Amino acid sequence: MNLMYIAMLMAVVLSGSMAYATSGTTSGGSLDVEIEFDESYMIIEFINPATGNLQEHVDYTVSVTNGDDNLFGPIPLTHTTPGKVNIPVTLADGTNDITIDVRGILFIPIDSETLVLQVNVGDVAIPDWIKTNVDWWVQGHLDDDTFLNSIQYLIGVGVIPVENTSDKESDAPVPDWVKDTADWWVEGLVSDNEFLNALGYLIDQGILSVGFESSDVLVIGGVDLSRASPLLGDTDAPITIIEFGDYQCPNCKKWFTESRPALEYNYIEPGLVSVYFVDLAFIGEDSNRAAAASYCAQEQGLYWEYHDVLYERQAGTNAGWASDENLAQFAADVGLDVAMYQSCMDLDHQERVSFNLSQATQNGISRTPSFIISGPGGTEQISGNQPYAVLDSVLQDMLN
Repeated sequence: MNLMYIAMLMAVVLSGSMAYATSGTTSGGSLDVEIEFDESYMIIEFINPATGNLQEHVDYTVSVTNGDDNLFGPIPLTHTTPGKVNIPVTLADGTNDITIDVRGILFIPIDSETLVLQVNVGDVAIPDWIKTNVDWWVQGHLDDDTFLNSIQYLIGVGVIPVENTSDKESDAPVPDWVKDTADWWVEGLVSDNEFLNALGYLIDQGILSVGFESSDVLVIGGVDLSRASPLLGDTDAPITIIEFGDYQCPNCKKWFTESRPALEYNYIEPGLVSVYFVDLAFIGEDSNRAAAASYCAQEQGLYWEYHDVLYERQAGTNAGWASDENLAQFAADVGLDVAMYQSCMDLDHQERVSFNLSQATQNGISRTPSFIISGPGGTEQISGNQPYAVLDSVLQDMLN
């Protein structure tokens, strides 16, 4: 079966020579794909996720479409020796779908792995699937707070292109005319811009706050933590540990079971170390689904409780334990509002998953669990599930 891993990227037209960049991982996790564009070429690089280097000898097909228009391909199965190809294609205004299908690596056939990336050129439209969520709110199936939290996240990660900012905070209710505008937008009676103007009004009045603003970006040890977990531990701790993990990774569970309790007792609870968790979701779709569920737990202030349950109940790789039904049960077990959780899960969280994955790649992280430790005197990196004594030694050196 050909599984598709879909990464959503909203791009805008830049002046001069149009420049875009996007990336993703094939559905089976065998390859990372990085794409750059100029006016007449699409440059594709196939990256080995374990080494971060170009993967030689890849068999692939590619096509580029824009609505009903075919801009390029699909080409027959093609071989690239260096792992990098230039495709002659010019993106068109609107949504451009780039479909890459990988079927062989190092002269060895593999089960088809597909990656679909979207790049929008020109005026950025709001994805149609958002209308479903807005309609639920208009019809009363979502309360105002849940709706505003969802819209805040989508604006923050760039899915909804609103640029308004405001330092106001208001508990005022959403005006009826805004809900009317939303209703008309869902029915196609008003334009995207009119709906965006209504959201802009909510921001201007302080009714809606926008997350992930540039002022909120936190970089530690070379890692952008704006989409990472909440902080675990004391904000004044002299050492920060950034853990990269996959909820399906057996070694991550082993680390969680055997080493994290000692880390908590010896360093986190005394205020010496704080921890961020960054998703390196590469094993399969269950990895992405579990990561998204943790974000929805974060929305209700129970990220770490849910994080712990995911590792406690991990049961194999792609074995079905992270099904929608099981994840919802975990949500109920940790005390989440399940209706709010389900509404959050109906949103597309792939951008955040992909962003966190890119932070791992950019910092040379290719295994889980891996750790970047930043403290007095510099930064250290530990790759793989090393014995706790290895981490303890690094921490002691930093503290002394």
